[in-house]
Amino acid sequence: GRAGRVQEGHCFRLCNEFTWERLREYTPPEMLRTPLDEMALQIRYLRLGKVEEFLSKAMDQPDAKSVEHAVDLLRVIGAMDDQQRLTSLGVHLARLPVPPRIGKMLIFGSVLRCIDPVATIAASLSFKDPFVAPLDKKEAADRAKRRLAPMSQSDHITVYQAFNGWEAAHHKFQFARDNF
Repeated sequence: GRAGRVQEGHCFRLCNEFTWERLREYTPPEMLRTPLDEMALQIRYLRLGKVEEFLSKAMDQPDAKSVEHAVDLLRVIGAMDDQQRLTSLGVHLARLPVPPRIGKMLIFGSVLRCIDPVATIAASLSFKDPFVAPLDKKEAADRAKRRLAPMSQSDHITVYQAFNGWEAAHHKFQFARDNF
């Protein structure tokens, strides 16, 4: 709220004093805290110039290595060429509200007609690992994960199978508990 900034008021901090004293006075700009591939893609999509040149004008400029990494990633996934021109894939990726790598997964999943598992896996990449392995039950948790996808060594396929099992289960809480 505005307590103490525009008028008298109360301030409620939702953390303890120890944590409060160690917080930064200001949060660094998002551009300095997150990968730049989405931003680089948008800069090129909006025809704002070369990525490095455009970002060099920012008040808080990102590290040159971070910018270079973002541009390299977009080249590697086929979103832009060596002159930073967007490819047709890059244009489609720029229109999606997801990171470029996830967008490429979704586009190719659609083209290859396997969008259901790809969309589930893409969604799972935005969150922490859905499995919990208590220290005293680590082996049981590992066995449960292997049961979900016995023919696969892929964590992504295991997550997809877990989601399908949970979705089909009549007792969802019990399914989740049994499969950690």
